[in-house]
Amino acid sequence: MTKPALFLLLLLTSLNLSGQSAISGKISSNNDDGNQFFASLIRQQKNYLEGLYYKSVTVPNELINGKEYIPYFFKSGTNPLLRVNMTRKAILFFREMQFKNIYLQYDTYRDEVIITDYSRTTDGRYAQIALNRDNIKGFNLYFDYDSLLFRYFNFPSEYSEKMKDGFYEVCYEGKFTFLVRHRSTVYNKEGVDKYEYKPEKYIFNGSEWARVTTNGSFLRLFGKQEKEISTLMHKSKIKVQRATSSQIAEILRYYDTLEKPGVQPN
Repeated sequence: MTKPALFLLLLLTSLNLSGQSAISGKISSNNDDGNQFFASLIRQQKNYLEGLYYKSVTVPNELINGKEYIPYFFKSGTNPLLRVNMTRKAILFFREMQFKNIYLQYDTYRDEVIITDYSRTTDGRYAQIALNRDNIKGFNLYFDYDSLLFRYFNFPSEYSEKMKDGFYEVCYEGKFTFLVRHRSTVYNKEGVDKYEYKPEKYIFNGSEWARVTTNGSFLRLFGKQEKEISTLMHKSKIKVQRATSSQIAEILRYYDTLEKPGVQPN
């Protein structure tokens, strides 16, 4: 149920119950115990509906753990928020808890998870909080035709030159792990900062992380199965530079079957 619909239900129910209370008072004026019971029932129903409404529009207190997020990019004409105009729902993995059906945004330039606090306003708008990443294990974003599963990674020192700690989308986990870092870079044009979305693809082959930028660097990850993977990519007309995450995940899924006898590229 949408928030406006829920509020309307609350309003109509409150009015209806108030009307019932007045009528009941006229009919049962000689029965004080009955009137008190009926009034108590009305209060319980109203309290339940009000609690349901405010639960749907406010943020649990546990989540208000971070700094206020002030949008910094309005003058740039570009927006570093991921899929900012697309409707979504989210699940947040916060400490040892899960919060479902909340609204989250992800800042690809600052690597921040943002939640809107509908319980208070700042300068005429609802307050936004950039959550403390130390408390976040990950989050899932669900769009109409797609879902993105993010986890927070803290990489060992041996990978620090290639891999920066932060939030990554987990696109595939099998023999290889495939991550996408959704990021934006900033450049200055005519005195104004512009934000350009530049996602980065990374694959872990069991011993090292490699950033995938060309067909050649991608194919070298497969060792003795390089020829089979190359054949599949050629038949499917896949170029790594333009490939979607789903296409790369399908290649990795196929690679996981190569040790099974009789498997050939389609």
